[in-house]
Amino acid sequence: MCKFSVAVSNNFHKVQKLWLWNHKKLSLQTESEALMQR
Repeated sequence: MCKFSVAVSNNFHKVQKLWLWNHKKLSLQTESEALMQR
């Protein structure tokens, strides 16, 4: 049971990191597009 919860939390952290990274990439893209449109 303990191993299972550890695996779930590890996967959650991986997903969280990926989501944060994608979010940063998306915000950077929109920022650069906004700068180009000016």
